[in-house]
Amino acid sequence: RHAASPASCLEARLGVAAGCHRTSDRRLAHWTPEDVCRWAADSDFPPEVLRPLREEAVDGLVLLTLTEEDMASIGISKLGWRRRVTLGIQDLRDGFVEFDVGVGH
Repeated sequence: RHAASPASCLEARLGVAAGCHRTSDRRLAHWTPEDVCRWAADSDFPPEVLRPLREEAVDGLVLLTLTEEDMASIGISKLGWRRRVTLGIQDLRDGFVEFDVGVGH
């Protein structure tokens, strides 16, 4: 029996095939902290946003419930950054953003 690739494990956890997909709260809730960091990096958030998300191990469930106050408390200091993250999360919830979970990301 061979071990599954990390990409196929991720796809299984997210319930999707490799490639772009429309997100849903159910899929987001299963994102790992690495998935969240990849989304934030792909969304062009600055290192000052990426670092606290990584250091605080923000996963999909936490991301879905993250408030601007939470972001301030973990060191995302600028209002503009917090608002952009909040809007990005809302877009993910609404399914307006396609996020590639395929191999190579």
